[in-house]
Amino acid sequence: MKIRTKMIIAFVSIALVPMLLATSVVISNLRKQAVENFYTASSGEMTQVENAIRIYFQAIEQNVEYIASHPLLMRADSSLTTYMATQRETAMASQTNRALEGDIWRYFEHFGETHQGHAYVYLGTTEGAYIQWPAGSVSAGYDPRTRPWYQTAMSTPGRPVRTAAYYWEPDDATIISTVMTTSNALGRAGGVVGLDVSLNELTELVREIRLGETGYLMLLEGDGNILVDAKKPQNNFKQLSELSDDYRQLANARVQEVSLDGTTYMVNTITSAALGWRMIGLIERSEVMKAANQMTVALIILVLIIAAGMAAVGRWVAMKFTQPMNEISSRLQEIAEGKGDLTQRLPVSGNDELGELAGWFNKFLESIRELVVRIQQVSERVSAASTSATGQAKEMSQISERQTEAVNMVSTAFHEMAATSSEVSKSCTSAAGAADTGFENAEAGQRSVDASVQEVEQLQSEVSQSVEVISLLSEDSQNIQVITSTISAIAEQTNLLALNAAIESARAGEQGRGFAVVADEVRALAQRTAESTEQIRKLLNTLTHRTETAKQSMEGSKAAMEATVESIEKVRVSFDQVRAAVNEIRDMNNQIATAAEEQHQVAEDINERIIAVNDDAADVSSIAVKVKAGSESLGALATELEKLVSSFRT
Repeated sequence: MKIRTKMIIAFVSIALVPMLLATSVVISNLRKQAVENFYTASSGEMTQVENAIRIYFQAIEQNVEYIASHPLLMRADSSLTTYMATQRETAMASQTNRALEGDIWRYFEHFGETHQGHAYVYLGTTEGAYIQWPAGSVSAGYDPRTRPWYQTAMSTPGRPVRTAAYYWEPDDATIISTVMTTSNALGRAGGVVGLDVSLNELTELVREIRLGETGYLMLLEGDGNILVDAKKPQNNFKQLSELSDDYRQLANARVQEVSLDGTTYMVNTITSAALGWRMIGLIERSEVMKAANQMTVALIILVLIIAAGMAAVGRWVAMKFTQPMNEISSRLQEIAEGKGDLTQRLPVSGNDELGELAGWFNKFLESIRELVVRIQQVSERVSAASTSATGQAKEMSQISERQTEAVNMVSTAFHEMAATSSEVSKSCTSAAGAADTGFENAEAGQRSVDASVQEVEQLQSEVSQSVEVISLLSEDSQNIQVITSTISAIAEQTNLLALNAAIESARAGEQGRGFAVVADEVRALAQRTAESTEQIRKLLNTLTHRTETAKQSMEGSKAAMEATVESIEKVRVSFDQVRAAVNEIRDMNNQIATAAEEQHQVAEDINERIIAVNDDAADVSSIAVKVKAGSESLGALATELEKLVSSFRT
């Protein structure tokens, strides 16, 4: 970027930045002032409306107090008509009554006709009597004491109160009741008198008030019930909560902006301390900011005009300032294109900074000329020195090559020795590992032998127990044979006795027939017992023979077990000897492996040192080559420097 361009930018920036800052502050203040003006103007308008409404309802309260204290109402008693016993809608006829009730109705009529805007004047007593102007009809069983207006007044006796607004369809109007208790013949709070007023006039008043061109008012009760929406009358007598989310934002008294039907409105809300109502003023944000936006556009145009003017001034100043510099630049270009003519000089005109620049540059050229002369002299000496250094570097390179060859031979020999010692170390390590494996196998074999000894000894013990059991079994078999012989003898005796009994029964003749039958049965039983005993004897003989055979076999097995135990014991002793020998071999292998490893480490250390020497020799050789190359390059550079210096005119 040229100096002229930079100066133009600087001039424009110097003027533009402060103006932009000032413009931003002014625009911000204008917008704030527009908002403040909106709040001030709308608050004034709404305060006037609020005062008018407050005065209007204060007058109604005074009228209610006046009616409640009227002598006619204070005379009200139980003679007034009640409608609690009616079975259907009934027309009131208080105006035809010539007693106290008629007087009260005519007073209500006079008051209503002389005070415009009052929809109803009425009285309800503690006994349920009811008088109303204008006359109308009441529903079946009508009891004023159950009505909200009556209960509201009774909750605050002796003081006028307002009820919430409600829509009365027969009159197509929004009604607000102002009620108050009255003292009469029935007691200190013997009844409630009320005035109903229509809000039609109030609604029309609020509708007619405009805030600017697009602003309007909304009047809400404390519970959010909309009394008046000047822009959308269809919202009247609806709760904010029943409308869209945009309208529900108005429930927050602190909201300052709201978007309704796609249009952004500024919002100002005031709450009447006397009425408890909220009055909301809304005006389109574009209207509030209209003057500020117009001023913003004007300021931006002014800033752009000033910026253009400052750019023109900056361009003129920059041209005046850079013209001498352009002349100096042209002369420097001539010097640069004059093939190193150091004899030329810049013209020195004036005593300003540019004149000083030209003078100092001429001195600089003189210094450069002297420097070039000295460089030319030095380059000649450098060329001679580089020729000598090249020869010395060549000789040093040859010596380093011979040294490198010798070191390589020594390094190779030590490398082989290190490899041999490494192999020995590995073999010893392998032998030590094999010895460890043999030692472990010997220990495992010994553990197996010990386990076998224990198992054989246990088996021998079990065989001995089996021999003893078989011996006891043989003795039991012999005892059973003795018992069997006894049973056999008893059976023979029984058989003989049965035979004798049969003979005796035969002798007895017919009387001994039954006994003969029993004797035959006993003899048959004895014969079967003898046969069974004989079979048991044969089985016991066989069992005894087999038991004896098993006993002899067990005794043979016991002897064999004892011999096996002796053999295994000998094997265990042999394994102990093998394990000791393997352990000794393992220790010797470990010692050899350690010595071989130490030898290998020493050889490796020597080999590393020889390699380091070899590397140093290689480095020396490489340095010698580089020195030689550097000397040759230095000679070439010296030659080139002589050529370059000779191109300058000194």
